[in-house]
Amino acid sequence: MYVPEPTKPGNMSSGKAPGAASGKPTDDNVTAPSAEDNEQNKALPPTLNPNRQKFEKGLSRSYKFLIGPLCGLSLLSSIGSFVSANFLDGENEFLDKVSELSNKGAYFFNGVYSSIDNALSKNIVGTLGYSLVSVASVLGDNENMYQLKGPGSALDQLPALNDNTANNKKIMEKYGDPKLFKVYESYKDSVIKTYDSFKAVCSDISDEYKSKISKGENILKATSEIFITTKRYAERHLVISTLGMFTGFFARSVFGFKKLGATIRDIFGMDADTGILGTAFSPPVEDPSDKYNSRPKYGIAGGGYLMGGFVDLIYRWAEIPKADLLAVGLDNLGFGFMVTANAASNKRAKELAK
Repeated sequence: MYVPEPTKPGNMSSGKAPGAASGKPTDDNVTAPSAEDNEQNKALPPTLNPNRQKFEKGLSRSYKFLIGPLCGLSLLSSIGSFVSANFLDGENEFLDKVSELSNKGAYFFNGVYSSIDNALSKNIVGTLGYSLVSVASVLGDNENMYQLKGPGSALDQLPALNDNTANNKKIMEKYGDPKLFKVYESYKDSVIKTYDSFKAVCSDISDEYKSKISKGENILKATSEIFITTKRYAERHLVISTLGMFTGFFARSVFGFKKLGATIRDIFGMDADTGILGTAFSPPVEDPSDKYNSRPKYGIAGGGYLMGGFVDLIYRWAEIPKADLLAVGLDNLGFGFMVTANAASNKRAKELAK
């Protein structure tokens, strides 16, 4: 006699005897899963894995009950600290401490949350960017934390870049359906697609300059049309600002040009913020089944980021009391919405990957 092996629900038994290579019989007289079955289970889409489903649900709740409230506390306490120091009875030690701790906490946990979320979506570029933000929160203080966040900000906006370039003509010629451009098959695939986004945008800028100048168009008018009135505004400013923020960071932190480096970082950071804000108005990818709609969230994120960058720039030159805290608090308003926008885009990508 032999015990039938229930290889798959609804199928007939395989006819293998117990103790064969397919598996050993259990105490309940049922054959254990074979090595082949185990490999098939590993190959199932991640969304069918109950443990991963629970983990992702817990990750989502961590934003709702920890990170979101931290961002709100960071913003409100920073506003309170700034108002108290400049318009009321002077510095308030309690508000200052709450602001400092919540600013750090919001940076740290936003970074952890999004680095995990991007890792689950196989986007190593986003993972690295958000991880660097968490590192900046640990190493930085009130005065320099916003500046140390520069490299992280330069990279964590690149998932938004890929959201925008998905329907870029050059990207569509290479990858086809724009809905699937944000579906990453591997970490390497995310790097290649991000590189291709950069390459496509730079190529578009170069092509348009050559075309307009060859027609005798004024350089200032050409620049305005290429960078300001264009429908591809968001992706172009995200590319330019990424390069600028790295330049500002190295000028300040590596070469010691603190005020110059901070100014470059802030100016290009604000340029990036207009790009993130512009994502809400850029040509959308045709996807009627997308119930997450990340673009309005990107718009709010860009607005918060833009205010934070402007306040930090003023602080670097005027040193208004507690403006450094206010800059990070406003930045966390943008950061909170940036994280949810990126997460919404990743959720849609996971659905399309099934």
